[in-house]
Amino acid sequence: MGAVRMSVNEDRLEEWVQTVQPLIMHLEAFQLPRDMKLDFGPASLRRLEEVALERFAGADDLADEGEQGFVDGAVAYVGETLMRVAGGSWIWDSDSESPVARPDAELGLAPVSVRQLLVAAADRRDGEQLGAVYATWSAAVEELTAAQPSWRPVKEPTPGLDPVARTDDAHLVGWLAERSAGFEAWESAYAPDDTWDFSPESLDALEEVLRRITPTGDALEDPANRDFVEGAAWYLGEVLRRGVGGEWFYRDADSAMGAGEYLDLVGPRHEVLTPSVYLRVVLKKPGFLRQRYVRLSS
Repeated sequence: MGAVRMSVNEDRLEEWVQTVQPLIMHLEAFQLPRDMKLDFGPASLRRLEEVALERFAGADDLADEGEQGFVDGAVAYVGETLMRVAGGSWIWDSDSESPVARPDAELGLAPVSVRQLLVAAADRRDGEQLGAVYATWSAAVEELTAAQPSWRPVKEPTPGLDPVARTDDAHLVGWLAERSAGFEAWESAYAPDDTWDFSPESLDALEEVLRRITPTGDALEDPANRDFVEGAAWYLGEVLRRGVGGEWFYRDADSAMGAGEYLDLVGPRHEVLTPSVYLRVVLKKPGFLRQRYVRLSS
């Protein structure tokens, strides 16, 4: 496998990270044998590679449009499994337009393009490609831990899969009160002709006003639009909380994901999501909010 050359593409990365958990759920529920459980262990990687070799005659088959549900789910799962042993985070390779798993920087290991790893597995057909990378990362962790007994790999949390520290309740209480009390003014200022009844149907209106007032990622970050963006994030969170369940929490600036309000325990699978990130994703994917609502409630 060649070296992965990275460049910054925050929008694509955020969209990917937000979809990792549902991709893995879809992979397990619809793409794998019923008796196969995804437990983020090395044995599951060997079994997944066996399934992939049964499914794909060669690397070219991975590009089949009809196979992308399996491929994307496998990429998400393998990357998360590797990062559970070696820490790190997802990054985005703009050259290949695909996500890459990067281990904890202290290990000195190169990032791995999981999609390229699956291609190598389909080409070589020895059933050892996924397990070999896991073994390499695990051995590096054991070596560094032996040299520095207090060291542990650090993984950036993935929404819906990893716990996020819940902090600063005073901020959260104040923010929720401010947004609730100010929503009538928000509605009058930005979308007085729409119906804001916290129904899933109203998410279509939210998408429309979002693309009108903040059509780009830069506009979302513009301090001049802060009131609009926070009101939109609060409304989206409330639609989800009231419709499918969940609780508001706040993470401070020391969190690996940065400061911000988010929802936890959402839907029957108790997922984690950040409404402000969803606002960025929907600029690239019309209909995303309604689609996510349906998935979260099922």
